Amino acid sequence: MAAVSTQIESRIDFDRFSRLSRAVRVMAWSLRFVKNSRCPQGRESSPDLSSAEIEAGRIMVLKSVQNEFYNEKISDLNNGKCVRKTSSIYQLSPFIGEDGLITIYGRLEKAPALLYDEKHPILLP
Repeated sequence: MAAVSTQIESRIDFDRFSRLSRAVRVMAWSLRFVKNSRCPQGRESSPDLSSAEIEAGRIMVLKSVQNEFYNEKISDLNNGKCVRKTSSIYQLSPFIGEDGLITIYGRLEKAPALLYDEKHPILLP
């Protein structure tokens, strides 16, 4: 699915969308189309997107933006290397999160009442 997602990202011009929510929904519909094309038996026929499909679309849009701006840093992190000390994001202590996005460590990591996304925000340019 990763190769297909990369192809979808390269085909969608995100500059055409004035709102993030619109880009996310277009990505979610694209992912559903690919899924339905590959597996006609488990075809999703609901006229509305599910929250899981919208979340998958959001993650794909964010990954696309991160790949555009932080491609070399993503390669380093995926290969188990640290980001170079000369990098502009080195001091943020970036790492690849559980959803495959670059997230950062911070002081909030030790806060007990916060959720994972609140402790480790996603890095965007």
